[in-house]
Amino acid sequence: MTDVLAYVQPEGQRYIYACGYSFVDATTDSTNKHAVMFKVSDDGEVQYMYSWGQGLADQPDNCRSIAYDYQQKHVVALLEATSPNLRPDYAKYSRYSDKNSDTVLVIMKDGGTIMYGYNINMNTASISMKLAENSMFVLGNHYVFGGMSFGYKTKMQNVTYSTTAPTLDTFLFRYDPSDSSCMYQADMSSSDLRAALTQVDVRANTKLTRRESIFTHAKNYFAYSSRYSGAFDLGDTMKYPRMCASASINMTGGNGTGGVQYFRGQNEKSYWIGLQSNAHKALGKMDRGIAWMFQNGTDATNLLGRFDRGDRGGTIWVKTDSEDAVGISRTILRGCSHFNKLYEIYLYIEVLSNTYPDFVTEIETSWTLSVNEVFKYQLPALKDKEGNDDAVVYIRALDTQAYPPFLTYNNYTRELTFRPNSVWYSGLRYHFAIVVKEKHSDTVLYPYYCTVKILGKEPDRLEETEYTDITFKMTPISRNSTGAIIFSSPVNLTFVKENWDAMFDVYIKNVTFRKHNTTWPLLDFEFTSLGGEFGNDSMTMNYTATFHQPYMLGLLVKKSDKLYVHLKYDLLDTYGFFKPDKQYFNGMILGEVATTRFMREHCEKD
Repeated sequence: MTDVLAYVQPEGQRYIYACGYSFVDATTDSTNKHAVMFKVSDDGEVQYMYSWGQGLADQPDNCRSIAYDYQQKHVVALLEATSPNLRPDYAKYSRYSDKNSDTVLVIMKDGGTIMYGYNINMNTASISMKLAENSMFVLGNHYVFGGMSFGYKTKMQNVTYSTTAPTLDTFLFRYDPSDSSCMYQADMSSSDLRAALTQVDVRANTKLTRRESIFTHAKNYFAYSSRYSGAFDLGDTMKYPRMCASASINMTGGNGTGGVQYFRGQNEKSYWIGLQSNAHKALGKMDRGIAWMFQNGTDATNLLGRFDRGDRGGTIWVKTDSEDAVGISRTILRGCSHFNKLYEIYLYIEVLSNTYPDFVTEIETSWTLSVNEVFKYQLPALKDKEGNDDAVVYIRALDTQAYPPFLTYNNYTRELTFRPNSVWYSGLRYHFAIVVKEKHSDTVLYPYYCTVKILGKEPDRLEETEYTDITFKMTPISRNSTGAIIFSSPVNLTFVKENWDAMFDVYIKNVTFRKHNTTWPLLDFEFTSLGGEFGNDSMTMNYTATFHQPYMLGLLVKKSDKLYVHLKYDLLDTYGFFKPDKQYFNGMILGEVATTRFMREHCEKD
């Protein structure tokens, strides 16, 4: 024997099963080879050795892998066979592929008795399946092995590439001998296999001819799950579709884009299958359901987006924020027809790295100002490293900290303006965020957290100060459902009208409220005029109310039920001022904001 390419030692046994090849002439490295397998004990005693093939020139044979079937207690040898006596259908295709190799599985008892075998071939295609060393294992009734080829021919599909400059593709093959609907194959009986082998005299072959160590040369291969295709660049491997699919369509590169390119974190990007590829016919035949998955069979929607069958006949929407998705993934749309035929559509999804845009220079994030000081700060220009989107800036309040009500931002000039024009800002700190982001993304962003400190001592709001205390009252409702809201001091009535629903609640309490604890809403509450009789008092708002049930107006007039209008409780602090995060509503104040309070007596009770 010349070389060992694979071996296996079953768990709990003291025997090793190994295989490889031997040159017909052991003194030269000729192309004439036999496939060889043997059984040896762990103390070095060879039990038996078989040599397969005819040893013809340019038709070598190799035993590439060997495995142990624990369930059946069988030894399985994987041969790369070129000799005619290992190819039962050789006469049918020898004209086309006499120099190409078939795959032969030999099943024997561990004692050496040959049981049966299987030949897998590519029929009239001039293609060899180059088997990987030590790459096979048994999984239930299936034989799993790997290797590479430059095409294939099955009863379903035929893909053939140049043999002079082959485009090799790796494969992981799960073979079920009981299913002959796809592969060209032939059963081999024990007599067929015995006729093709020579039993070697083990007494003369207890050591290798060319290797000092029998087993150090044999390589091990492991099958593992990956959404990519092993350790190789995706552009160089796994090019071929599934051999036994009724149709396999490769959308990648068909529209000149090399697949779908998408920058991580961007808004959804669509790939309309019917418009951008020739795959719509295959897609239409998948009428028993469709799955979008990675090459290894795992769901692609968890990482890359979604497939919508109802969108224009079939559209892939790519959307991901995950850094794990960055790179090229080969995805498959796989489905069956009602005639139980498998169809597959292949598409590369390339997720490009994407970072948030940023300012061209460092920005300030902390300011110390005085009361009544006006300060302006212009943000630097923005840049986007990848250049794939427009950069935008906005100002954001923080959930748990006070926002500076005196801050404005001009998006056109990128200018922040601070106007702390009230003594009540003295001694306080305010917080906000300057957010830079991509225009078409909600996640590719970066917040700069900012602080504004106002100099001075925080004033005591209970000290003697002349305040304007504003309350309001309601006039009795008339029989035509009209009435008026009258404030105690002038306010910006237009602002109040425009923000009424955000500031006030309107509802009815009827005589059954204590029993049911339920208020009744109005169908409508509409202001008909502002400013009183002459439109200039800035205190009166005339309204018309519409009720769900006509009799409610009668009850209100008789004072059995009551109409309530109140300023929402969560707007004011205990002093009667708008809370820090509600400063926007100071827009209703016409006078000095710092000394204007609302519903003070009610707030103090809270």
